[in-house]
Amino acid sequence: MTGQQGRQQGAASEETQVAIANMISEVRLNDLVKQDWTKELSSAPMSVAILGECMLVASFKNAAQIQLDRPELKSKYLAPNLLEIAQVGSTTFIKAEVGMGQICASSLHVGGSGGTIDNIMRYLSKPKTSINKKLLGIQLNVLKKKSDTCAGEARKILADFEKWGTLVDNVWFALSDKSADSLREEREKAQELMDQMKKEADLVAAQERSKENLELRRQKLAQATATRQKVDKQWEEHGGASTLFMTGVTIVNPLLGWSMFGLTTLGLWAAEYDFLNEEKLLEAQKRDLEQTLSEEKKLAMDLQKLRDDNTSLAEMKKTLSRAIGRLVDLTQCIRQMLLFFGKVTKMVDNIVEHQDDEFVSVLQIEDIPESEDDPEELQQATQHPAFRAKVHFATMQKVAEAYTDISNEHIIGGFDEIFQIGLSNICENDDEVDSKQAKLDALKRKSSQSVRATIQQVRLQERTF
Repeated sequence: MTGQQGRQQGAASEETQVAIANMISEVRLNDLVKQDWTKELSSAPMSVAILGECMLVASFKNAAQIQLDRPELKSKYLAPNLLEIAQVGSTTFIKAEVGMGQICASSLHVGGSGGTIDNIMRYLSKPKTSINKKLLGIQLNVLKKKSDTCAGEARKILADFEKWGTLVDNVWFALSDKSADSLREEREKAQELMDQMKKEADLVAAQERSKENLELRRQKLAQATATRQKVDKQWEEHGGASTLFMTGVTIVNPLLGWSMFGLTTLGLWAAEYDFLNEEKLLEAQKRDLEQTLSEEKKLAMDLQKLRDDNTSLAEMKKTLSRAIGRLVDLTQCIRQMLLFFGKVTKMVDNIVEHQDDEFVSVLQIEDIPESEDDPEELQQATQHPAFRAKVHFATMQKVAEAYTDISNEHIIGGFDEIFQIGLSNICENDDEVDSKQAKLDALKRKSSQSVRATIQQVRLQERTF
């Protein structure tokens, strides 16, 4: 290779380097990666805990007088309906764990290091030849099948949760004296008010942090700039520009499969902006989690107060309605996670559309001559959606893996323990209530600690991207 050829190749690779850095920067700032999965991953264990508390309340002697007037329910009494929710819920979550395992495996195959999307981007960097067309077509077919598998599993799980959610809704409506539509409208307005109050509180907190941490932020900015300059200098000294594209798209961190070298080389261009928002983001997520845990704790205490024999039926129904309403909210969180998984087919269709319209159609010409020129326009049209799809698959893989771990240890096991405790059986005395409550509290403590540790691990992995 002549010096001129080397310089040309280096310049071309430098353009690729900048393009990939820009993609990384844009994706890092996108809601896709910044999505906080705390609520989704903790919703199922919280659902088990709340259902357990409600079943315990239903086992109180004074709760046996509560009657539910709704034709969709199999029984007019509370305990049998809660038991049905638990039984159907257990089956639903077991099937969900199997489906999540399929999503995790397929996502890793596509978005992991050396996976399908890495292969697609590799073939895009090669000349337009018939053999490259065939190899690229194979990878596109794999991508399409795997995305269909992920979306199909998500749709099946979602359908099961919709059925389970209908049972929960019916009990919720029966416990409330209001109509279903007015109840939903009331809760939506209350949620909007809470969201607005939260935004205002976050704004005030952000202003305070901005004043307090201005100097610290300046120091971080200086450190990020110095690190970037150091990497730039090392890059100039050691060369390797011709292999940067392949390095950038095939080595992954814990979230996407990227190594720390690949992250440092390609990701620091986005660090100057990102670190300014990272601290605020994590603090907001921490506040949300603390608020959620506080609400769950208060709800559990209110439910425990219902064991008092002097509690009126109206008060019991009101508190139980609030608890079941919370269960409705949690099932909605799980549905949102499944809808996110289902979106992957649209992203993959976008990639395949580029290939069908531009690359494959050109290569359908017979006896196409060999070309040494890279299909630059095609690369630019396809690299970005392919990279975003890689992030989407990798995110699904991490979230599905975390969900499977939590489910295996706490969701399925939680339902089993609820049945073993015998929460659906009427308590004959206070000692029996105390015994069941103690076992339920132990179950919740064990689950809470493990779930928080799993979620924290996912957060740490996301922060490295």
